[in-house]
Amino acid sequence: MSSIQPEKKDGVAETRRRAGPALAFGTSFAAGFAVCSIGGNWIGRRLGKETSFTLAGILLGFIYGGYELWKLVKRSKVYIAEQDAQLLAERKERGDESS
Repeated sequence: MSSIQPEKKDGVAETRRRAGPALAFGTSFAAGFAVCSIGGNWIGRRLGKETSFTLAGILLGFIYGGYELWKLVKRSKVYIAEQDAQLLAERKERGDESS
């Protein structure tokens, strides 16, 4: 059984399209982590328990990052399934039964 290999596309636009989800994940992870950490620190200073709330904010930031990663993986699986279905349909149209 052979695997389906997508045709290679060249160009800057294709590279940017493929890098987009990774950049979006990195940006949202960093922003969420920073907001949660700074927010935890700010609340901790107000309540006199800076360390506890800062650590809670950091933990919350990691949980948010995990959620963003889960969304990225879920989206990637759907994209890959769509690409595989499209390639199979194209091969059927051409009558290529070798795969």
